[in-house]
Amino acid sequence: MPKRSEKISGIVERITFFNEENGYSVIKLRLNSGRITTVVGQLDRRRPGEFLKLVGIWTLNPQYGKQFEADTVEVGTPPDDESLRRYLASDIIDGIGPEMARRLVEQFGDNVIQVVREQPHRLTEVQGIGKKRAAAIRKSILGEDRERRTIRELSTRLMAFGIGPGKIRKIYKAYGDSALDLLHRDPYRLVDEIGGFGFLTADRIASKFDIAPDSDSRLRAGVLYCLDRAQEEGHCYLPKSELFERAIKILNVDRDKIVSMFDKLRSSEELIDDDRKVYPARFFALETEVARRIVGLSRTRPTGIEAKKMNRDLKIAQREMGIEFTPEQHRAVHKILAEESVLILTGGPGTGKTTIIGAVVKVAELSGLELALCAPTGRASKRLSEAVGKPASTIHRLLSFRPDEVAELSVRQLDIDLLVVDEMSMVDLELFWVLLSAIRPGCRLLIVGDADQLPSVGPGQVLRDLIDSEKLPLERLSVIHRQAARSRIIMESHNILHGQVPVTRNNPKSDFFFINEPDRELGLRTIVDLVSRRLPEAYNLDPRRDIQVIVPMYKGICGANALNESIRAVLNPQKPVQPFSFALGDKVMQLKNNYDLGVFNGDIGIVQKIDDEKEKMTVLFDAPIIYDIESTRQLTLAYAITVHKSQGSEVPCIVLPLYTEHFILLRRRLLYTAITRAKRLCVLVGQTKALGIAVGKGFDEERYTGLEAKIREAASGQGLLDGLD
Repeated sequence: MPKRSEKISGIVERITFFNEENGYSVIKLRLNSGRITTVVGQLDRRRPGEFLKLVGIWTLNPQYGKQFEADTVEVGTPPDDESLRRYLASDIIDGIGPEMARRLVEQFGDNVIQVVREQPHRLTEVQGIGKKRAAAIRKSILGEDRERRTIRELSTRLMAFGIGPGKIRKIYKAYGDSALDLLHRDPYRLVDEIGGFGFLTADRIASKFDIAPDSDSRLRAGVLYCLDRAQEEGHCYLPKSELFERAIKILNVDRDKIVSMFDKLRSSEELIDDDRKVYPARFFALETEVARRIVGLSRTRPTGIEAKKMNRDLKIAQREMGIEFTPEQHRAVHKILAEESVLILTGGPGTGKTTIIGAVVKVAELSGLELALCAPTGRASKRLSEAVGKPASTIHRLLSFRPDEVAELSVRQLDIDLLVVDEMSMVDLELFWVLLSAIRPGCRLLIVGDADQLPSVGPGQVLRDLIDSEKLPLERLSVIHRQAARSRIIMESHNILHGQVPVTRNNPKSDFFFINEPDRELGLRTIVDLVSRRLPEAYNLDPRRDIQVIVPMYKGICGANALNESIRAVLNPQKPVQPFSFALGDKVMQLKNNYDLGVFNGDIGIVQKIDDEKEKMTVLFDAPIIYDIESTRQLTLAYAITVHKSQGSEVPCIVLPLYTEHFILLRRRLLYTAITRAKRLCVLVGQTKALGIAVGKGFDEERYTGLEAKIREAASGQGLLDGLD
């Protein structure tokens, strides 16, 4: 039975949390009875001292206890002197601090707001306020009144579309008092001009405001939306016919209207029609520039290491590394340091890619070359650094690059002789363009990666296109080395690539196991038991640091969400510390790059300290990072993570659930990527049918990219190399 709505009112004591994006707030409210309670909801930005009238329901949060969940909020005049002083001293009026607020309230009492509005000349009765300051105070209050009125009108019209207070305030800040009028005329401006608004939201608003379904603004926004969606799917372009099909489905208008708008967008160069391949203009330019730069770089010929010295240094490297290089490895090191300025090194697990990087680094250092090592993610760069024994960084950190500044590109130019980029399969088109922009002619570039892994999250499939172009120097490693050949993890991952289902019979001495558990509920319990008890006891593993559950998707009984809660309940049953969502000892993962804190998407750490009074939480990654409440929204539990989030990492043990509930994501490349994250032990839990489905679905997730063709065009000298600096 649904709870009945109730009304409460009180004074804002303090703001615990505010999300600028959606207006969600957590505040402490002093009720009329004097009791302090927690209020949550889309309350917009509130100020201490404000008097709020709220309608909502009381809820019992398992983490935070009893709190009031507000549906509507009405702001009133603070009812007592203390609240008035706090209200006036907040950021509502520039230049009024606690002392001036005290004087105003002492002079006019609870009539102070009315005096400001109706008798502003009387403000000069207060010491320190002249005519100019009185006028400024009145302007601030009236502006606040006008802002509230406009926001209230916008809220009345837009809340029904799921647009919260945070976005409504963004609209007001962008358009001011004319916001509602503008939305009536062209709501599709929201998509271009304000972050966080998509076509579908604008389209719902337009339908209520009687915008014609075939208006130019709607058709333009709809066609561009189709290309935006394609980029989210990893494509750099759409075939013209597919773009038209998608646009007709989205816009529900005749084809000739789509064709007409397409011609206008092509004429304005907002999109590019490249032989019936339709690009957003920016992505066509990115592909063209990447092709131009990589071919140009490959044609430079920096001075190579003399053959006699190379052989001597390779012997030193072998001795220091304690191994004997194969002819494949000799050839790869010689190529990048003596022959080529660009070399792509690719191969599956166990083929010796990391050994070659280590040899290249040692020989380069013996020759006095300046070099840098990098990878797309923090975990990948850490793994590279540990394997080679030299510092490595993320590409972003190496170049001092922030994607939000890409419009004004100013990356650090690299004054080095050799750059090694590992885990290249994760690098998208834009990031590779930025990287190439930072490399000066004469610098050698070693690109290392496994093209059979999942492609980048962002648009493009750069590594595969570089290889498939057949115009760049390539070393493809195929020999599985003796030690690796004894690993079933290595052997089964290669079998999977060739469409062979792994053997499900288990050998106690093996490093690869399949536990057949058709029931998903029992499968979840089995995974929890494996992580918390069986594997730590049998293999002396730390359940938080050494074992990683990797899943195809978030949802489902054996998805990341359910597994995180179930594993956490056993490994770390402590309750979260208010006002945070995490407890001491929780395993957490960063969900997006945070350049201010210096943590990156996919970084995993342990909650080390929580200071509820200062509202700070410390997470130990490679180093301790201090989060405030708002920045913790970028964290999630990491006892179980998705395959995409696991890319670039390597852990002693992985546990992978495979069930037909994950059908949409059961793919050969996804399974291969997950298994190759395991260093010592891989345990699959699930249904043999799901395993068969995953292996049986080959590489059918190809992306629409034109980089391969543009590299060939550049290599043929068809004008793309002009002006290379």
